[in-house]
Amino acid sequence: MRISIFSFNERWIAKVEGGLCEITLKVSHDEMSLEKLKEHFGNADTRDRLFERLQSLNQEWQAYRET
Repeated sequence: MRISIFSFNERWIAKVEGGLCEITLKVSHDEMSLEKLKEHFGNADTRDRLFERLQSLNQEWQAYRET
């Protein structure tokens, strides 16, 4: 799993990639500082939940490809 954070149009864009799928989250700079966002993604519980979501998405995609 890879987490990348970008800044674009006064928003933080966080891309979480794993396997063939990705999750994109957008947060306004006014709502959250970069440090707070990094802290959020540095949390083990957050990473575990994101990993589970990516696994589920990849399983769904695999099942779809097999039909």
